[in-house]
Amino acid sequence: MDGFDREAFRAAAAQAAAPQLVGVDMPGIGHCWVRARSFGDEMAAVAARDAIKASGVDLSRDLLAAVHLAQNLCGPQGEPIFDPCNLDDLKTLAALPLDAVGDALLKAGQVGGGKTTPKA
Repeated sequence: MDGFDREAFRAAAAQAAAPQLVGVDMPGIGHCWVRARSFGDEMAAVAARDAIKASGVDLSRDLLAAVHLAQNLCGPQGEPIFDPCNLDDLKTLAALPLDAVGDALLKAGQVGGGKTTPKA
């Protein structure tokens, strides 16, 4: 195609793929960071759900939502705090009070969407 700059496209994709972190305070729990979920995270969530189901566990809606929360919550360098394949981690996340995770979920949905200024 005329005018297509492959290298500019690749550079823009690399910039969009860089994790953007936002600090969040979870009432009664402490400070952590959230990041937007990526395409790769969605594929990993499917694999986590399949692995848990294969172990004989029927995933309820709260545990399915906990898989996504486990992918959003992270440390200051974007490192995961919880394992989305670990049933105990998922049960812990699913049992958290909504007011403790509400701001984290809101900010995770805003990261990279232009609504929140990313912070490392």
